[in-house]
Amino acid sequence: MAKKKPDTLPESVAGVTFKTLARQIVLFQVKGEERFGRVCTEPVKTVCKCAARGLLLVSDEIYPVCHELSPDQVKVVRELPWNAENPLNLHRHSALKAAMKASDRVNGFGPGRLFNVACGDGAAWYVVTKVTPRTVAAAWRGYHCDHWRDPVLDWGGVFPRPVIERLVGCHEDLRRIFGDRQKGGSNK
Repeated sequence: MAKKKPDTLPESVAGVTFKTLARQIVLFQVKGEERFGRVCTEPVKTVCKCAARGLLLVSDEIYPVCHELSPDQVKVVRELPWNAENPLNLHRHSALKAAMKASDRVNGFGPGRLFNVACGDGAAWYVVTKVTPRTVAAAWRGYHCDHWRDPVLDWGGVFPRPVIERLVGCHEDLRRIFGDRQKGGSNK
């Protein structure tokens, strides 16, 4: 039996035709929490290794991680309305609201502090994950529907502390000036 080339996507995964799942938005659960993601087609070698074990590689819509899930753990989301009823946008909004609440509980500048950077026609969202006297680790979050990433911060990483402090300060200043739009535009 000839081995399949590792640069070719699988024909099926656990009996499910891969073409019907590739790049589809799916709903799944992680630790009891509903999440949205997309079935990955890249990197091909990793997708093929997962498929050989009967699993799909699914990229999370909010967090920069991939999950290995069996086809019966995912539900393809067929039609997403482009209005207030869109479940993926409602999911993003809910996750952003929870992250903002958690960020508001952080005293001063520290892990958990949420900020965004203007990008394209939206914003790239990040959360501070670790702070040292000289550096700050920040991680990207997919709260914007276009998945904007800042050209410098990209998916996140470790940056000089003054750079991230300045970005967090700008974000906080804009929130103070324009208020929390979730509460009808009033200032805190």
